[in-house]
Amino acid sequence: MPSLLKRQHASERDFDPLRWRECEPQEILARIDLAGIRGMGGAGFPTAQKLRVALRYHTRHILANGVECEPQVSADVRLLETQAKGVFEGIQIVGRCLGCSSLNLVVSDPLLHEQLIKLCPEDIHCSLVPNTPANGEERRLIQLTFDETVPYEQYPTHYGFVVLNVATLFAVYESVCEGRRPTDRLVSAFGDEKWVRIGTPLSDLTDDQTRPLLLGSESTGTPATDSAKVQQETNAVSFDDSSAARECIHCGWCNEVCPKQLNVEAMLRFADSDLMPTALEQHYSACFECGACVVECPSRIPLLHAIRNGKQRLNRAAEQLQSKERFQRREERRALSVSHEEDARRARIQSNRTW
Repeated sequence: MPSLLKRQHASERDFDPLRWRECEPQEILARIDLAGIRGMGGAGFPTAQKLRVALRYHTRHILANGVECEPQVSADVRLLETQAKGVFEGIQIVGRCLGCSSLNLVVSDPLLHEQLIKLCPEDIHCSLVPNTPANGEERRLIQLTFDETVPYEQYPTHYGFVVLNVATLFAVYESVCEGRRPTDRLVSAFGDEKWVRIGTPLSDLTDDQTRPLLLGSESTGTPATDSAKVQQETNAVSFDDSSAARECIHCGWCNEVCPKQLNVEAMLRFADSDLMPTALEQHYSACFECGACVVECPSRIPLLHAIRNGKQRLNRAAEQLQSKERFQRREERRALSVSHEEDARRARIQSNRTW
């Protein structure tokens, strides 16, 4: 298997570098769009589209998310250790693009925080949050950093917050300052950080071809297909050991660590049941899949797999209900139309003839 530890750039640039401090915000935004940058923290949402939404609102704070709280995932930490200046400039570029001066970098590694404090430019504030799995979620990060609450069903951009992963910001820096599209990224592959070219088959990252793989970490990853490849949003690749999970012992630890205080044990029990209590349905929609329950489970049960299955079942049921309601409304409109036609026909029959 070839070594993927060393980063190799293409010999030619894709664009001419920009002097972004002299550019208009729309020119910077156009470059980010042209480079095809998407969120590299896992969501994969187009960054230019996210920034365009932010421009329609008053952006008060920009947060660079460097929080890394999942077991065997340290790609963002390694990026900040080796490419901090590029990340800093990426934050400043987005600040210029959005006309926002509140620039913030948030991490969860105390040693990394000490290093970054010494390197941070004066216009960027670097802060530390507790190293728990839930704290990487953007609404949770806003709550911890600014003590403000963004409702789960709303977007942070609508409340003046723009949260971008540090790998996304590094890609912004390279596209603007070096004229390069994202062609590779740092990936935590089975606990080891590597620069991996985008489009690399996951099977190329390991010599063990017998174990199934996860796109993502052991706690929050999703089962990978045989043809799965590394994408911009792929921050980790792990082995899927869910087949080794043991039965639930009803210890309740998953419920205790849930930051949303959800009944995780019941969500596991009713995920595939047709008798799901109505009160429990809200728990599935409220879960933001931080993986804290998976990390804590002594039986190593892939709880998120069950929760995601429950969400899918509820979504399908909601779609079926909406389809049924649309069909009923259409039938009511059709019956009303027929009734109106019959009334009009009777009126014509009873009208006086002119011949």
